[in-house]
Amino acid sequence: MLVASYLDRINYSETPRVDKNTLYGIHRAHMTAVPYENLEMHLGRKHILDEKAFATKIIEKNRGGWCFEMNGLLTNILKQIGFEVTRVASCIEREKRGDEGFGNHLVGLVDLDKRYVVDLGLGRGPLSPYPLEEREWSEEGFQFRLERLDDRWWRFHNHEDWPSHDFTEEPRDLTWFQKQCTKLQTNTLSTFVNWAIVILRTRNGFECLTDTEFIQNIDNTKTKETIQEQADYAKIMRGLLGQDLGDEVQTLWMGAKERSHRRAQAEAEDS
Repeated sequence: MLVASYLDRINYSETPRVDKNTLYGIHRAHMTAVPYENLEMHLGRKHILDEKAFATKIIEKNRGGWCFEMNGLLTNILKQIGFEVTRVASCIEREKRGDEGFGNHLVGLVDLDKRYVVDLGLGRGPLSPYPLEEREWSEEGFQFRLERLDDRWWRFHNHEDWPSHDFTEEPRDLTWFQKQCTKLQTNTLSTFVNWAIVILRTRNGFECLTDTEFIQNIDNTKTKETIQEQADYAKIMRGLLGQDLGDEVQTLWMGAKERSHRRAQAEAEDS
């Protein structure tokens, strides 16, 4: 029932099989149906590392999630279908920050005819899984690259200014990520603490709301606007999430507006 409910949530109507077509189809369907978002912490709730919580939030409540939730649910579903899946740890922007962030991102590896990377977690990444091998490729005009750093580390280069991440192939239990999961929700320097983010990947681009900034990149045409009114913020949020959050939108808007104002003040003082 979990698999059936999940496939319905992502609008995937094919019969799942342990093959490449199913793997690619489910990955693309999830990516374009479920938004990447970190709104729970900005609503005074925690993002929980728990298989049941992932399913409850994304399937039953029709919400999105951040990397632990999105990739956590996907890898669990793939296992339920019968795929051979390994959860591994990654480190966002390791080339700048070193290894202290190791485990701040969860990635899945799937073994079929070869080993594939499955990763929904950064919102603006590839629509499809990709082979675990050094390569460069393009998707709808977005350029990606996977680099072998040494005998342990791989580096995925995302498109544009979206961050890279380094990962290993060592298996990790879900509980292993708890330290970073807590840190990302509580550290005052965390991107997730300082920005409320919602990203919806489309088949020809993405839409990204970060506090009061809304970016659309469709068919390689990029537009950016600063949201000034709560009504506009609520409309964009509803379009990205596929539902109305009711009174919680005001809480999110007030926080986004306050953080944006503080950043503008800091930039003015520095200039």
